[in-house]
Amino acid sequence: MDPIKVDFSGKGKPTEVVIPPEKKILKIIIAILITIVGGAVAYYFMLPAMNFKSLDLYYFIAVLVALYVGSTFILSKAFIRPEYFPYVKKRATIPVIIGLVFGAVLLVGYLTSCELFRAKAYSEIISVTTENFGENDKSITTITSLEDFSAVPMIDKEVAENLANKKLGELSENVSQFVIDSLYSTQINYQGNPYRIFPLKYGDVFKWFNNTRDGIPAYIAVNMYTQEANTVILEEEGLENIQVSTGEYLNEKLSRVLRFKYPTFMFGTPSLEIDENGKPWWVCERVDKTVGLIGGTDVIGVVLVDAADKNNVIYYDIEEVRTNPDIQWIDQIYSDDLLIKQYNYYGKYNGGFINAYIGQKGVVSTTDGSSYIASGDDVWLYTGVTSVTSDDSIVGFAIINQRTKEAVFQKIAGTTENGARKSAESIVSDKGWEATSRFFSILTVKQHILWHLRTIVL
Repeated sequence: MDPIKVDFSGKGKPTEVVIPPEKKILKIIIAILITIVGGAVAYYFMLPAMNFKSLDLYYFIAVLVALYVGSTFILSKAFIRPEYFPYVKKRATIPVIIGLVFGAVLLVGYLTSCELFRAKAYSEIISVTTENFGENDKSITTITSLEDFSAVPMIDKEVAENLANKKLGELSENVSQFVIDSLYSTQINYQGNPYRIFPLKYGDVFKWFNNTRDGIPAYIAVNMYTQEANTVILEEEGLENIQVSTGEYLNEKLSRVLRFKYPTFMFGTPSLEIDENGKPWWVCERVDKTVGLIGGTDVIGVVLVDAADKNNVIYYDIEEVRTNPDIQWIDQIYSDDLLIKQYNYYGKYNGGFINAYIGQKGVVSTTDGSSYIASGDDVWLYTGVTSVTSDDSIVGFAIINQRTKEAVFQKIAGTTENGARKSAESIVSDKGWEATSRFFSILTVKQHILWHLRTIVL
């Protein structure tokens, strides 16, 4: 009889017993089908770009892993049969490893995009020319005369939206079916005048169901200088109703039209613009990450979507948009939020990462107020620029072309929009008027106050 061998070294580990459930193959097939169907549904609603630079892709991969592991767990009844846990663990090994690989890629991407290591790259996303106020043709005083403010909006977005809501009543019996979609409104230069275009969307899912076949019949255009709002009825203008919108629920939804046409593209904030004939188009930024894997968002192209026809979709790279005379009516390639973010990177990291937090020499940021100037075929975003160590004073202002991204910093001493607002309100304090929250002002050293209060509201 052979002696019994017992290992007292502690090196031996008991082998985990894997007990497969009944009809294992069938359940594996069902789990795969659930993952495919569930993944298709998730893709339809999440609309991730099939691009390693898109965070949505990593969220989508996590959903797929969760679907497969979860369905395997449920189908094996491991929640009531603990002996099947080793089987579920074994089946989940490969999907979990795939998920961890994507997670590792994202982690490396985060490190390669971290502002701590890439401060210089962030500061160079936008190129800024510095000038003294009034010395160059790009000065605000030459873009528009201070004695003629016809190119400067007299009202801000909030006031324009109020005017648009009042004008919406012109849709007569259809007025209750639609609401203003102010999130995607656009400041444009139309026929030499500053306008803000307000798209409409369905009031709710029931109103969408009742009206989606005919589409959205109008948009609202507000003249930002004369303060006149017009409801543009597309049929009366010989144009087709809007079928593609942000308020759709199925395949005509703008984000879905874009994703199905360009599955690998990443998109920024879309906006509704009109061409010289008043025809509405969705102007959609194609963005890329220019710092590391996931940092430094910038625009590399534009997708035009015919608001009346989801099949009429055209892509232009960024240089063609800037130079092609046929599409010079496009005023906003770069959204104001993106431009302000890029300028703040420049102002914060132009002297390096350490300087941004210690010493802060020359560190500046944009003020809360911003507005627009129409000039030629372009719209210029302008905003005050203040030192991070000051309160109500500015060191100058920035003007940035929303089509070409040409940026100019004009050096001049002054006060912030908030400070000028308080000054303006003090002048009319006896009337109880309040200045709108967004207007631009400059307080010069040589002059008293050089500012333009765009509107006063009761």
